[in-house]
Amino acid sequence: MIGKHLPTVICEINPWFLEGFGVQLEELTGFFLGQGYGLYFYRVDNGRGVLHPVKVADVVEDNYVFIHPRRLERFASLLMTD
Repeated sequence: MIGKHLPTVICEINPWFLEGFGVQLEELTGFFLGQGYGLYFYRVDNGRGVLHPVKVADVVEDNYVFIHPRRLERFASLLMTD
């Protein structure tokens, strides 16, 4: 179903909690990244909400957004630009 509809997924990730259940962070993120999704972190910069790309190695306990490239246009106004 995910591969067909490519939903955007908002997910709270707590690496410590995952490990308590015997699940590695890479198992969770790998599922989405393996299907082409990007991982993003939302925060407010200078009064404006922005989605920042995140590397799995930088994931800490927080909320994240998995977005498939075919859905990025929906978030154009929130994506961090250089």
